Amino acid sequence: MDERNHVEWLPDHAPVRTPTRNTACWCILQFIAESIALFASLPERERTALEGRCRHMNIPAQAYLYHEGQAGDAVYVLVSGRIGIWSGGERGEPVLLAILGAGEMFGEMAILSNERVRTASTQALSKVEVIQILRADIETLRQRFPRITDVFIEALLRLVQRLTTQVSELSELDGPTRLYRQLWRLGEVFEKRRTGAELPISQQQLASMTGVGLRITNRVLNEARQEGILETGKRRIIVNDWTMVRRRAGLRFRAG
Repeated sequence: MDERNHVEWLPDHAPVRTPTRNTACWCILQFIAESIALFASLPERERTALEGRCRHMNIPAQAYLYHEGQAGDAVYVLVSGRIGIWSGGERGEPVLLAILGAGEMFGEMAILSNERVRTASTQALSKVEVIQILRADIETLRQRFPRITDVFIEALLRLVQRLTTQVSELSELDGPTRLYRQLWRLGEVFEKRRTGAELPISQQQLASMTGVGLRITNRVLNEARQEGILETGKRRIIVNDWTMVRRRAGLRFRAG
């Protein structure tokens, strides 16, 4: 299925979308190029070539950009908002693999793989802005500018590194430590490492991301609440003590 004219919405959302190729798209791409190492490494003519192929899209909260198993013919760069990466669900609840923040690329697996099949689903956890670049356009650019391939390979290597870290933590860290470490990461993703910061995530989602059972997750969070480290509510976790979160995550503090 061609993603040029396809975004699947959840039932409660109207199919409103705004893919555009206009001057605003180049301004956004310039912002990305200046703030993301992946694009900053490209010479100006390569970035200019990408500008001519990008599409700027506004996606409402809770909408899906694509689903696992669909044909993939586009890569995306997140400009603003948060994207959830989901997998599975055939025999139970889908697993939340990761939450992405502004500047991150996703969908590159379907671009680099010959199978061209989406290996996960992506959902807008808030209102998001993305840049979409079609696979056909990328292949055309790669013939003219081979260095563009490096951008997507580097993005794929970052994904592999992230997954390797997750697998390593599953075998080396206990459940409570993984939960605190994930909370620490979410503070960075949502840019909310401050006292009283609210993370818009449920306990079920936190358990899913860390591979920890929901009962253990609830116990750890209840203990943390009793100690004043955090508060919990419906689909939200409010962190009051980031220093303690980092300590419980087993992360070292930098000297000085």
